[in-house]
Amino acid sequence: MHNTSPLPRHTTLAIFALLVLGLFAGMIRTYFAAEYQYATLTMMMDGTAVIPLQFRVLGAWIIKGIWETTGMDLSQLVRYYESVVFILSTLAIYLYGKATGLSKPAALLTGCALLFLYPYYFVYQPLGHFYYPGDTLSILFTALGLWLLAEKRFNWFAILLTIAFFNRESIVLLIPLFLFTSYKQIPNNKLVLYLVLYSAVFLIDKSILAELFGNNPGAGTVSLDHDIFHHGWPRSLETSRVYSNTLLFFSLDGALFFLSYAGFLWLPVLVGYSQISSVFVKRSLWLIPLSLLLMFPVANFNEPRIYADLAPIILIATAHALKQLRQESTHPC
Repeated sequence: MHNTSPLPRHTTLAIFALLVLGLFAGMIRTYFAAEYQYATLTMMMDGTAVIPLQFRVLGAWIIKGIWETTGMDLSQLVRYYESVVFILSTLAIYLYGKATGLSKPAALLTGCALLFLYPYYFVYQPLGHFYYPGDTLSILFTALGLWLLAEKRFNWFAILLTIAFFNRESIVLLIPLFLFTSYKQIPNNKLVLYLVLYSAVFLIDKSILAELFGNNPGAGTVSLDHDIFHHGWPRSLETSRVYSNTLLFFSLDGALFFLSYAGFLWLPVLVGYSQISSVFVKRSLWLIPLSLLLMFPVANFNEPRIYADLAPIILIATAHALKQLRQESTHPC
């Protein structure tokens, strides 16, 4: 006879919670969304948005494919797309948490805590309202990449990169993490082979995107100037992102908005960093200053959506820090 027993109660509750949180995340993401006039969703789907924004096309392709197949109302489709991406991201963070030593309940709760960061990325700061379907999708890809690297599934990681580079180039940060965490852990010839493979995937994907959209108007591969149509170096110091990002830290409100990029979860990580037992998790935190350094000349630091793909790193690190601090308080020396 087949086993027809219902799902365990805790599994049923987890599914219900994920569904509710996912629907609310989709509501938050779309309710506060605004579109940039030179890179609207329909322009992204048609391939006519300015570059480099048009290069981040995977989410628009997914939405366009479903829209043309089903004929759904586009606004409703985007809302459900965001809900599904949130649920998948939560599950990916859960897998990453388990792979680094968190218990199943702790890993799942940490994944669900992603919702706590949504207002910081997409609501509280006006520039976070701009809607690009790749922003939340980047959270999913980062979490999956972290999980694959923690599990040492390097071939699958190459496949993930092949897909993720069509979404946002920031996934390239996981390649240094591979180097940080695999050096002296695998033979040097394999290390070099994987680095060459990952670099080749990046160059091939970027070449395909350049072939598809290279003639679009815009800044090109990177935008160093606030004028999206200005190519190359900034027109002047005052129009550069370096200048505006530097000035941000001379304003109390601006500095506080920047420090809130991870919902201030960096505070427990800062306090409990030395207590994190997972070497992989500790080394993953190196990607945060590296990301901010790379973003400094090319992005608006007061546009918090650009930090969204760091969410899995800070969430799991926070969970590990709190885990160790709790164990210390429970078993004092």
